[in-house]
Amino acid sequence: MNQTIIPSEQQLIEFQQKLQKDSDWILEQIDLLSLLSKYGEVKIVGAKALGLMVAKDIDISVVVPKIDLVIWQEIVSQLMVTKHVRKVTAVDEYNYDENNVYDLEKGKKYSLYIEMDSVLGPDQDKNNLWEIQIHLITKDKFDERITKNLISKLNYTNRLTILRLKWWANKINRNLLFESNGHFKIQSIWIYEAVMHQNTTNIRTFIQFLQNKISNEDRHFLSIIQTTD
Repeated sequence: MNQTIIPSEQQLIEFQQKLQKDSDWILEQIDLLSLLSKYGEVKIVGAKALGLMVAKDIDISVVVPKIDLVIWQEIVSQLMVTKHVRKVTAVDEYNYDENNVYDLEKGKKYSLYIEMDSVLGPDQDKNNLWEIQIHLITKDKFDERITKNLISKLNYTNRLTILRLKWWANKINRNLLFESNGHFKIQSIWIYEAVMHQNTTNIRTFIQFLQNKISNEDRHFLSIIQTTD
């Protein structure tokens, strides 16, 4: 069994704080919030909003009055010539269905998605770049209550438990994503659910939680998880 060494409580806190600071630097350098605010109400969500960062990624929702392909294209075109941004990916998660078939009636009707997965951070580390995920989403699809509810229940103990599990999962996900060709990884939402609703306090009890959470189709990935704790 390969044991993953988890940083100390203080190291996890300091690492999270550094990621917050660096992510602020990135948003300022590319003036992203100002750009996006021209098109809708900008909401920083995910780990940055929760104060639970362990990876170089930023999640943003832009709440728009309606889904507009022209606006989506405008944002992408501006980001493609923005300093520090090396790659921009655009995915239509609104008009395409679960089988990636274009269907105006049966599409996912969720969002127009933009990803920047090669953003240079303040450390100038070209081998460890930042990712930024942006969803253009309508108000009826955006539920801020989930984030606010989770924040209200966070305390020092469960926050550290989540940081510890997320740090561990981030390491394992490298193997999982490779073995699954990008299909499967341990999701942060699973960690939040396990800690906040199932009183999970460590890696072993979280693995037990996953045994009931993971679908039958993906259960064979449990062997990778169980041999790396």
